Amino acid sequence: MKTAPRLILLTAFFCFLTGSTAIPALASTPPPIDLMSLLRQGKIDEARMALEARVRASPADLGAANDLALFMATDGDLEGSRKTLESALLANPESATAFRNLRELAGQQFSESYAKAIGKTPPKKDVALDSKGLDPVALRKAMDEGRVVIAAAEAVRRAELAKVVERPAQGVQDVQALLEAWAKAWAKKDFNQYAGFYSARFSIPAHKTRDAWLAFRKPRILGKKVIVVEVSNIVITPRVAGEVEVKYDQRYESGALRVRSRKTQIWVAEDDTWKIRLEQN
Repeated sequence: MKTAPRLILLTAFFCFLTGSTAIPALASTPPPIDLMSLLRQGKIDEARMALEARVRASPADLGAANDLALFMATDGDLEGSRKTLESALLANPESATAFRNLRELAGQQFSESYAKAIGKTPPKKDVALDSKGLDPVALRKAMDEGRVVIAAAEAVRRAELAKVVERPAQGVQDVQALLEAWAKAWAKKDFNQYAGFYSARFSIPAHKTRDAWLAFRKPRILGKKVIVVEVSNIVITPRVAGEVEVKYDQRYESGALRVRSRKTQIWVAEDDTWKIRLEQN
């Protein structure tokens, strides 16, 4: 069976579950040649019986069920239309499991919505879904093991951060000296030294990673003949353990370009030194 009818049937079923009164215009296989003629003659019951006979002959024929469901919905029989779609989906081996899973998920979501609406705690999210390709028990076990690995890695990361002790006085002196060394490396066009001042966690909106930032900066440093970079009026403020905010005036000159601006950087304790995690104007 083609994919489109299955998706249409699933979509229609979901509309019924969500209480929508608007019946979607369901695509379908061509109806019997005399169906419209019967309808125009006022033989609506006969037309319905003809469609029902097609479904009885092939219960898993999604196209036939789709025709009958559309007919019933158009005739105002929403309950019959819904049951027709459900029966066809359950009878069809390609869609039965997906339909049961969809019904299970819909029931869980509606239970949660109802609980919230009446001010109750939503029920536990524990739905029982089936799949021919995956064993639910094995899937849950593997996922739980993966979460343990993630939690362990996070614990190690937090432990490492906890080892970083704030050193207000010495930390400020270190960062100021490093900021001035960073500016000198830039002015000397020593790109390797310049790059070494940036944290592995460096990120700004325009360049999400350290590598992306350095790839952007490299031609803008090495491509200049002469660069002048000076920093002054440096103000360093501790933020949290192992992190300080640095504000400074920057004088930059290269060729005809001369710029003076107030800059902000965030420096973090990393690899037994301080490195730049963020830069902004």
